[in-house]
Amino acid sequence: MLKFRKGSRKGFVKENSRIVAAEAILAILLVLMFQYIMGQRREYIDASREPDQTENRITVEGESIFSQQVTCEKDTLDGIMVLSETTEAGIDGALSVQIYEESDGLLAQAAQPLSDEGYTFIRLGETLSGRTGKKLELVLRSDTGEAVVLKGGSCEEVLVNEEDNACIRLVYHALDVGRYKISVYLWGGILWLVLSVCLIILQKKNGKPEYLFAFLYLSLGILYMCINPLYGVPDESAHFARTYGISEGSFVTEGVDGGIGTGSRLPENLLYGNKGPSMKIGDIAAGKDVELSDQKVFMDYWTSALYSPFTYTAQVLGVAVGKLVSNKVFFIAYCGRFAAWLAAGCILFFAIRYIPFGKHTLIAVSLLPMNMHESISLAGDTFTFAVAVAFFAFVLYLRYTKKGTMGRKDYVLLYVLLFFIASCKIVYVPLCMLAFLIPAERFGSKRNYGKHVLLAALEVLLTACSWLAISMHILDGQLNGKSAEQVQYLLSHPLLYVETVVNTTVTYGEGLVKSMLGSSLGWLSIAVNSGIIAMVAVNLAYVCVFEKGVWKDEESKWPRVWTIGAVACVVFVMYTSLYVQWTELEKNIIDGLQGRYFLPVLFPFLLSLKNGSKRTDGGTDRNGFYVSYQVLLITNLFTLVTLLTHYII
Repeated sequence: MLKFRKGSRKGFVKENSRIVAAEAILAILLVLMFQYIMGQRREYIDASREPDQTENRITVEGESIFSQQVTCEKDTLDGIMVLSETTEAGIDGALSVQIYEESDGLLAQAAQPLSDEGYTFIRLGETLSGRTGKKLELVLRSDTGEAVVLKGGSCEEVLVNEEDNACIRLVYHALDVGRYKISVYLWGGILWLVLSVCLIILQKKNGKPEYLFAFLYLSLGILYMCINPLYGVPDESAHFARTYGISEGSFVTEGVDGGIGTGSRLPENLLYGNKGPSMKIGDIAAGKDVELSDQKVFMDYWTSALYSPFTYTAQVLGVAVGKLVSNKVFFIAYCGRFAAWLAAGCILFFAIRYIPFGKHTLIAVSLLPMNMHESISLAGDTFTFAVAVAFFAFVLYLRYTKKGTMGRKDYVLLYVLLFFIASCKIVYVPLCMLAFLIPAERFGSKRNYGKHVLLAALEVLLTACSWLAISMHILDGQLNGKSAEQVQYLLSHPLLYVETVVNTTVTYGEGLVKSMLGSSLGWLSIAVNSGIIAMVAVNLAYVCVFEKGVWKDEESKWPRVWTIGAVACVVFVMYTSLYVQWTELEKNIIDGLQGRYFLPVLFPFLLSLKNGSKRTDGGTDRNGFYVSYQVLLITNLFTLVTLLTHYII
């Protein structure tokens, strides 16, 4: 029988009472935040386009009726919304509708009291199916006999009366808001309870940071994958086209008439269902059975054509496997998504395992809502982030953990990581400077050290410059040579450019930091509550400040200064790249900056701020981070509910 000493038993109870108290506080916060997030939307409907209001007024009263011809654009019909008003104050009017189709006669009927303001939603008793492209007749009348004025409207291809149209929207699908909220409370609460308990058990039983990361990354990633629909991330359609093109052999994009260009010949319906920022979860379900066409057309995707094909390594492998299994468009796309997400997770797992210190900080950065949101997309951002932090982790491993000289596997990994950093995005090439933190003794001799410095420099320069030449050719063709003018102006006015950099940082700095953490998701149009972002920021700061394990050197100034110097170079190159590509000539502020671009340098930057001459094993302080991991979990759940509220309908 297991026995505890009196002191240890008291310590155990005390420790767990703190965890229980924290769990209770977070559970209350969960309910309050869920209520707040879901309260941001009053209606959950999928409706036809908003009609343009006209000056017409149509009155129905007594037995008079108004007949409206409409065309359904989707398969289902749950009801209609009518913009109306009563003629006299204090009259409680009501409106009824009957829906007819020539072949089937009366399909449905319903009535609804008039809304005090805006549209009146008349929901049918049951959903009508098989309505895509069908023309229906709506017969509207006053349900009480009192006069009701229907406001006029115009909506091309939906409202099709030859004469006056009423201002009507077709509601293709309506969600029961009450049931939806109850479901979110129920399943969100259960999910929170199960995941948080599993997390605590995992911390108690094992506690290794890389396994805590794997648990959270896998469980949260699956939820992000399900909730965030395809094309719900900026330019994901262009990334899918680029990925599919590479899988077909178009490593360098082509022009319509051959040569280097901005696209390739792809199946004509490859981007079937793409609505960009307007994508919903239901759109994926509706198009799940659509197969790729045998007919190919030239498809232009110049925004992703600028990226090296190696940026999409994982996505291409996933798409290739998907094509072997199925010919369905969405299945192939999601195979690419899944492969990119899984590859980034595996790289980060080993980076966390082998980095000698800063493990918890790296996990906190990797699980930021913005990083998780990007991880399940076909974009190359999270793969680039994973490669960048893996390279930094490997360099620190060779500096502080590795004993003796490097082996063959170490050399192979070093050159592979350097290649991918130089390939993924040109702006992150300065991170290769971190290789100089590897001690010369790891190479066995000064001669061998010099040889590998030269080889590594040649690899990085050849890889980066080769693709830079191709991408600049594409960019110049797209911008009609404007980039060359920008470079010339920059070189001739260096002080003005420095002023532009400072002005941009001061103007956009706060917004960039917030968006880096995850304040604007989707196509930067889904606002995450500022309270959630504050929790994310405070938690990240707490982990970074209180995590034990710092630079081992008695004099740690050199590696920290070198690291922050590499980060500064990345930021400078990033500013310059966007100045050349997207900014108008002589403009004093740089366009195109986004917070997620800074994620690959966030971890090195945070680690370079830590100082100290004593270092302990980064895993020994895991008991101090129970609450921090729970905050990582709950802030991502809040973010997921925010996304669900946007994408559900």
